[in-house]
Amino acid sequence: MDGGAAFQAKYLKCFGQSIQIYAPFTYDAVYIIVDAMKRANSTDSAKIVAAMPKTIKAKGVIGGRPSIRRAI
Repeated sequence: MDGGAAFQAKYLKCFGQSIQIYAPFTYDAVYIIVDAMKRANSTDSAKIVAAMPKTIKAKGVIGGRPSIRRAI
């Protein structure tokens, strides 16, 4: 996990406890959804889902590029 150590340190400082196992994945997923919402300029779920495959340059805590095209 590329950004795992930095994420763990920030999380520990903010919340005073270690991260849960899925926290980095959830963190990255939220940012992908927010990016899609911004590009869709909407909160309509159909428009957000349609915008998600265009998120191809995201690099999150888990590293690399998310496999959004395979996920939706």
